[in-house]
Amino acid sequence: MALVKVGDAIWDLLDEDGRHLQVGAEPNLAVSMPRHWRVFGPFEPDLVEVKVVPGGENSANLKAVPSEDQLSAIPDQLTIANATLVGVNVDMVGNMLDFDALYDGHDGKEGVQAYALAELQVDSDTEIIIGAGCDWWMQWWLDGQPVYDTLDTGNGPYLLEPTDHCFRANLKAGKHVLAVAVISGSGGPWAIRTDTVTARVEAYASRKPGQWNFLTDPEEVHPPATGTQLRKAFRTDLVLTDETLECEYQLAFDNGHVGLVFGAQDSDHYYWAYIPHWGQLFRARAFYAAIAIADGSGYVRNLDMRLMHNVPCHLNIWRSLRVERRGSHIQMWVNGVKGPNAIDDTYGPGRVGVSGFNRWAMRNLQIDGRKADVTGWPENQTRKRNFAEPFAHEGGYVYHGPSTLNKLANGEILLTTIKNRSNSPYISDPDLNTTHMYISADAGRTWSPHGEPFIQPQDEHYGILYEIEPGTLRAITFVSPTPWSTPSTNIYDQGRGFYYRDSKDKALTWSKWSHGELLGDWDAEIFTENTFCYATSRTMLRDGTIVGEVLRVTRRPDEIPNVGMGTWPTACVLQPYFTLSRDQGRTWSRPVPMDNAAMNDGSPPDSHIADFTETPMAQLPSGRIVAMSRPVASPFMWQTQSDDGGESWRQCCYAPFSGAGDPHLVTTASGLLVLIARSSGVGMHVSADEGVNWTAGAILDSPNFFNGCVIEAEPDVILVVYPIIDDAPCNLRTQRIRVTPQSVVSAD
Repeated sequence: MALVKVGDAIWDLLDEDGRHLQVGAEPNLAVSMPRHWRVFGPFEPDLVEVKVVPGGENSANLKAVPSEDQLSAIPDQLTIANATLVGVNVDMVGNMLDFDALYDGHDGKEGVQAYALAELQVDSDTEIIIGAGCDWWMQWWLDGQPVYDTLDTGNGPYLLEPTDHCFRANLKAGKHVLAVAVISGSGGPWAIRTDTVTARVEAYASRKPGQWNFLTDPEEVHPPATGTQLRKAFRTDLVLTDETLECEYQLAFDNGHVGLVFGAQDSDHYYWAYIPHWGQLFRARAFYAAIAIADGSGYVRNLDMRLMHNVPCHLNIWRSLRVERRGSHIQMWVNGVKGPNAIDDTYGPGRVGVSGFNRWAMRNLQIDGRKADVTGWPENQTRKRNFAEPFAHEGGYVYHGPSTLNKLANGEILLTTIKNRSNSPYISDPDLNTTHMYISADAGRTWSPHGEPFIQPQDEHYGILYEIEPGTLRAITFVSPTPWSTPSTNIYDQGRGFYYRDSKDKALTWSKWSHGELLGDWDAEIFTENTFCYATSRTMLRDGTIVGEVLRVTRRPDEIPNVGMGTWPTACVLQPYFTLSRDQGRTWSRPVPMDNAAMNDGSPPDSHIADFTETPMAQLPSGRIVAMSRPVASPFMWQTQSDDGGESWRQCCYAPFSGAGDPHLVTTASGLLVLIARSSGVGMHVSADEGVNWTAGAILDSPNFFNGCVIEAEPDVILVVYPIIDDAPCNLRTQRIRVTPQSVVSAD
């Protein structure tokens, strides 16, 4: 238990630090930031020593700076070491000086410098408070004397705003010269935003990113800005029922969520009205809101989650959030728009609080309700962790992501992973990536290395693995030249299409790739001019048939056959086709649209849907195959099904939720259909009626980057393996989850 007193309130921050930010004295004179500046640049990076280590040091050392004489006046030219540059007069736009705009960018180079100088006139002695945020380092001088810098840390996890950093300076009556050096980072804009600010803004800017920060009058809450784990804080001095909670909130990152807690019995039993954000939604301008319950399982289960109308989804704006509980009825509003509602009487009177993950803030927090007796609040509560990290962390930056996950006939589970030793999980460099394999003999509880790590050839796919008979694994991949890859003919020497190879020793050694025969006229169907194809999903049915999805991609709507109103959308076209292999990958049937878009049975159809990307499929005990697709720009996932073994498919329809991050679909022994995807964190939806109806979803973990793998490890127990993108190193997590139609609990 970590308690902090904020005015009359007492907050439990669980195991994290926090403080009440004290507001200092207001300056006796209102002073405006100068609007007219003289800017000198760009000075080359050789004048700066930059050290950037992901998750570690982030500093800049100015090896040479202008003399005091140059910084205490407004010169026509500025000399640093052997470089002399002539100044340019620039007017600040709003509160911003944009050096990228002035100098036509900085080519992503770290350490490029610009110096900006301006005169400041005051009529009497005063103190001023200057606020500034830049990308990425800055140093300030007043009348030639250094007064503030961020050279040891950079701007920090902030928003490029005058609230990022604040400092005070004493001014005598008369004229003064402000000077600032702004040093570029490798990404983001080379710019500074600066202004004179109030004492309250100064207090806000003094927050420490690694702890909770609170202000009062009005109430503001700022959680730790480091990492992506779920943060929770509870008012322990107040027990309410029939509550009304209101606030304004801001999200600073396109992945994360934030909300208001109420009815809390302890740190793992409460209601939560929250806003989930993830990157997939921004293409569709989709905004979701949810009411959820934490039931002590360590998971958060949505009672209601819905798409909101008339609420903008972009970042860095303040939106209002309101939640009312009256008896068992809970209602939520965002920006005044009526949103989710739920009926639930699990919890009576309880504490209130705030919770979220990944760079959010609240202000104007208002709490009202009918007070109840203040009962005991459990001490020393710990965070419940349902995940395991079975593989040891390594030094330096390592992104560890899953690639394939298979349950073998002998009961073992084979996991293939990729370790990326670059400074970003998005860089795919074969010299930095190694493939690792692991075996579990106890349904995913423990793992042991399988074989030696190896480097996958750059132009060779690993393939999706199937056990075609006990002891024989078959890898199947789809090859087609795309704008971003052209496979080597040394490996794939028989043209585009499906390839397969076999292993008799659990993927340690493989036969050569063989080309699967494409039946029908694929050139006329999907290998047409101005298009390219790729395959994201293949599923083996119980009878051994493999259903493959192939996406036909074009950015020219005029290339779409039978284009019409049923085509959705027509700007970025990714059309799904399916093909069947009844001989385990040796031959593949003619590709057929995975969407029956006919207006009426038997009439010529409009072109089928054009919004599919990653499309998992699963077969139910009845034989029905359900397919779900991450959309390109839809606010919902797409859903279709086949009841004839993949021979034909129903018209695509909206699912009642969105999902992304390479979603996975699996059927359990009792016939439950389980979807795992990036949504409100690592999210899970369950259907007990063959995909007709779905649960509102559950949050399995807070990091919003799924791209994992899922299998059924034991009857009605799924194994989920997924990466974490957080402070370096980035490790793998595993969860074993027992799924029922009503709940989700850890199997361990």
